[in-house]
Amino acid sequence: MSYYYTNTPFEVDQDTATLEEELKKEIQAARVLRDTLNLELSEVARNKPKVDIQDKEKVALVVKLLELECRNSKTRELQKDYEFEDVDELKDNIFILEGQEKKEESDNFKEVIRNHKLKDDQEFELLELEREEKEIKEEIEKLERENEAEKTIAIRTTNPDQVEELMDLFQEMKCSELAILDQERVKKYFEDYIAYVETKIEDAREEHRALCQPVDHPQTQEQIETEKALTVALGELAWEKKHRRHYELENMKKEI
Repeated sequence: MSYYYTNTPFEVDQDTATLEEELKKEIQAARVLRDTLNLELSEVARNKPKVDIQDKEKVALVVKLLELECRNSKTRELQKDYEFEDVDELKDNIFILEGQEKKEESDNFKEVIRNHKLKDDQEFELLELEREEKEIKEEIEKLERENEAEKTIAIRTTNPDQVEELMDLFQEMKCSELAILDQERVKKYFEDYIAYVETKIEDAREEHRALCQPVDHPQTQEQIETEKALTVALGELAWEKKHRRHYELENMKKEI
């Protein structure tokens, strides 16, 4: 396995300790090869025969000597790519990558916390709706029981001609009571929702203040998303207040 050093950061797909160990082994192998070539060159130089230049064996040794010198030169050039200062640079790059990984883990943890909080809020709202639904059902059952009781009393105390008139009057009274109960329930829903939206707006403002930077600095993507969320929340609050006011005016007109 070969590695080529550059001055720019690069990704590391292997474990840090394993990569460093392999790099050290290749450096050691390159040094062993260099030492072996040096020994071979020394051996050739020491055993060089003193014969005529036309001797074929001498020519062969000279050629081998040139080949060994060429290989030794290439080995030294290759070794420059595996000096320990390159390992230090690699450690720096790995340290940067580890820092980025820790930041991503922190961001993911914050996202998980935010999702858990949102889930808890939704579960709380669901429980509130179920409680309100249960109260309405109990109120309807109570009204039905009262209706049956009053119907029985009316039948026993009035003549047949008055029963239908009394029942119509009773139904109108119960419908009016149910309308008032429904109005109170809707009013409470809007009040709770407005309080919830105001809480979200305050949380968004806190995040905005926490992420606020000097004016001459460009905004981060997170700041832009926070400002968008704040604008949407403010719009929702204004719409809810307007809708609630319209609903109250309509009810006032009906009562008049």
